[in-house]
Amino acid sequence: MLRISTQTIFNNNANSLTVQQNKLMQTQQQISSGKKVSVASDDPVAATRAISVSQMDAITTQYNTNGNSAIASLNLLDSTQQSIDNVLQGIRANLLQASGSTLLFSDRQAIAQALQTSLENLKGLSNSTDAVGNYIFAGAQGKIVPFVNNGAGYIYQGDDTQLQIQVSSSRNISTNVSGADQFMRLKSGNGTFSTAVSAANTGSGTIDLGSLQNSSLWNGSAYKIDFTNIAGALNVTITNTTTGAVALATTPFNGQNLVFDGAQVNVKGNIIAGDGFTVSPSVNVSIFQTIADAVTNLSDPSYATNDVAKAKLQTNLNNVLGGVDSALNQNLKLRATVGARLSELDMWKTIHDTNLLQFKTELSNLIDIDYTQAISSLNLQQTALQAAQKSFANVTSLSLFNYIN
Repeated sequence: MLRISTQTIFNNNANSLTVQQNKLMQTQQQISSGKKVSVASDDPVAATRAISVSQMDAITTQYNTNGNSAIASLNLLDSTQQSIDNVLQGIRANLLQASGSTLLFSDRQAIAQALQTSLENLKGLSNSTDAVGNYIFAGAQGKIVPFVNNGAGYIYQGDDTQLQIQVSSSRNISTNVSGADQFMRLKSGNGTFSTAVSAANTGSGTIDLGSLQNSSLWNGSAYKIDFTNIAGALNVTITNTTTGAVALATTPFNGQNLVFDGAQVNVKGNIIAGDGFTVSPSVNVSIFQTIADAVTNLSDPSYATNDVAKAKLQTNLNNVLGGVDSALNQNLKLRATVGARLSELDMWKTIHDTNLLQFKTELSNLIDIDYTQAISSLNLQQTALQAAQKSFANVTSLSLFNYIN
């Protein structure tokens, strides 16, 4: 016959009460903290998964922070480029006004002053800084003024480094554009070649910017256009000065467009035998120097003395206008790349926001309590503990003397 001692009964009941009290305290702590998993021992599987989800949440949050920083940088860049476009459009309007043949020298001086003001505005924009004082067009040389005039001309002190920021595990996005690309690497003339009036011309003929008609025929050489008098008629010859070859054989000139080696130019005005023009491959020029040249030309009284000088001024202004158009096109191109980056960043932000919501939902399901269920469990545990305590009290009060009585 199995005998159970009073001490064993006491110990068993006491242990049972301790277990129930611990469970009750754990439930109370969960309700107080709002967490059903506070330490790994509460639920090892859920705790392990929660750590993994928390890490992914932290990484994605950092990607989102990086993306917001990139958006701020690119928005500032885009806003600055919009201001650059406004200044360049104003310069272009001034140059078109300056091309008027009836303007007096005083009128051109006024336009020159307006262009000088615009040049200063453009220089200010090129040396724009962000919220922490870094020059936005300086590349990796953010603390160095990128554009300065050293007396011999405008120079760029920045570099072409692309400042990139990571916005996903597999994607870095640049937050800047090269200042040299924005302001210094503009193609002269029409972007393929530039034209000029020969210094020795005695006629008032002008030459336009020209255009490329057939890129497969263009060889990037330099040319001279010579006008001669043959039997009382004005003739034109075009020679490739790079190779010495004749690009357009001597032919009577009657104001027609001149087409040679895939290029086309138009010469008009009072052209005299012995006059000449040149065509040279485009080179990199800065928008600053281009505008400064226009200011110099418009401020030079010698260009207002006669029709020959005015013709040279007009050709110079045509080239300046071409340079401004090149700057406008370059600005538009670079703004398009900035806009594309901003669109991509918006896409990544949407993806990250969606993932963060999923992470937070999963993390909550793993470690947060269900208050309704927890309170119900608490009430049940309290009732069970009270019943156990009453039963234990009744058992411990029993003795043989009570039985005898």
